[in-house]
Amino acid sequence: MLRGARVQGPYSSAQLSRYLLLGRVRYHDELSCDGQHWRPLLEYPELIPDELYKLHSPQGWQRYLDALAEVDERGDEQPHGSRQRRGDQSRHRFREEWRAALRSAGLGGGERCAMPLLLLGVTLAALLVLLIFGSVSAR
Repeated sequence: MLRGARVQGPYSSAQLSRYLLLGRVRYHDELSCDGQHWRPLLEYPELIPDELYKLHSPQGWQRYLDALAEVDERGDEQPHGSRQRRGDQSRHRFREEWRAALRSAGLGGGERCAMPLLLLGVTLAALLVLLIFGSVSAR
């Protein structure tokens, strides 16, 4: 992972998933398989945990919080007082940043599931047109 001029890792996909949930790896960090060619994390949508795609809905937000509680090594330790409020503000900022980043990359909302279906539909329509024109020109 490349953040600024600093290289970190290597990390497994499971570690990256965990670090994404914890906010230790951010959407603007870059990844490389070979250490030479770096690409933004958002170009690897398969590495982004499902919980980060559904932050827009209350149920999705709760799924994220549940997943975060599972991977957070601090366990049941809950911040109190002003630390709690700062934690809530930080989570809200995290949520909004991810939602905006996924939306700008065309991955936000339900688009993650709809995009492959849309591409399949367009491809099938193009094949149908080719078949129709092919059969008409063969006559």
